[in-house]
Amino acid sequence: MKPYSKFEDVDVIGALRKIMLHNTQNYQTDFEYDIRMLTGAAQSGTANRSFLWMSRDNGTWCFPARDVYIGNTPSNHTWSYYSYLDSVKAFWIELDGIINGVVNGNITEIDYQKHAEDVKHNSHRANSVEIVFSNPSHVRTFDLLDYNEVQQSILARYGAVEKMEYMVDNESALDHMLDTTRDSLFRNAKPDNIDSYVIEMEREHFHYYGYTKGDMAFTAPVARIMPCGKGFRFSRFTMTDRQHRLRGRKKSQAMFTQAAFLA
Repeated sequence: MKPYSKFEDVDVIGALRKIMLHNTQNYQTDFEYDIRMLTGAAQSGTANRSFLWMSRDNGTWCFPARDVYIGNTPSNHTWSYYSYLDSVKAFWIELDGIINGVVNGNITEIDYQKHAEDVKHNSHRANSVEIVFSNPSHVRTFDLLDYNEVQQSILARYGAVEKMEYMVDNESALDHMLDTTRDSLFRNAKPDNIDSYVIEMEREHFHYYGYTKGDMAFTAPVARIMPCGKGFRFSRFTMTDRQHRLRGRKKSQAMFTQAAFLA
């Protein structure tokens, strides 16, 4: 099995956007929420800077890694939910901060199926929740069971929630597990270039739908990938006779694809 890729000292939003544009067919606007979350964390001097991000056919998700590893929470359940899909691209993100106006950091690809199982078996159970309310700004801590039972009345009494953090019995053990997991993932991944990674991802898409080297006749080189507005303009290609036949069997994934397939 080939090693997973990592992207070091990169524009995090730019790199994730390229992956999302190629792997997420619907609900691409989910990514706007991810941008706000990652940008806010990068701008903050105190926020958690480890995140888990996934791109799937119908949207994206981004969660603090700590929240994913706390059981019985929305982030924990959602992250593990898609283990039945084989189209999920998942990544661990470490933010460095805002550098030259962009969210800078390191990203490593992870095996989503394996990681979802790891989360299920190694999560720490939440026992309470600490909430910062925005109007007026103050902090309250609630037993998790109590909060889940009377959540609506709590919100009605204290107002809108600005920040919520789940607490566990052994915070130091949770922190150690997160550090160990992160270090292992980055250590075992190989340095890669995001544009090369995206092109390889497209190659895998074509192979998955039955296309081979002889199915593409290019009219422009791959090197002509150029920025265009918020996205990119990619090289054109034409269909061979075999590709037309394949399209009759299954509507061509190539027509959706936004990047050229390397022969």
